[in-house]
Amino acid sequence: MAAAPWIARSDLSMVRRYAEMQILIQSLYYEIHVHGMLLKNRQPRIILDTYRRMVQTQARLADSLGLSPLARKQLAQAAQGDDLAAAMAKRVQRDEG
Repeated sequence: MAAAPWIARSDLSMVRRYAEMQILIQSLYYEIHVHGMLLKNRQPRIILDTYRRMVQTQARLADSLGLSPLARKQLAQAAQGDDLAAAMAKRVQRDEG
């Protein structure tokens, strides 16, 4: 995992979920783009809420994996003297504890 070297083999199922969410989000975005955000009565389509919830879920996964800017900053601060993998392990332990 050259782009995110702190991700361990045990994280791969979460990485897959993140990637799956990206595919689903892109599909939902396409659907919204092609068919619009509103119904004929000008009410928002239910798909907008689904899209929003999936984006939020993906953001939480990104944070858990250390992929967001804030998560990387927190990892870097925690790393002071440790390698990034050790910092990620500390963060996971702190989050679980």
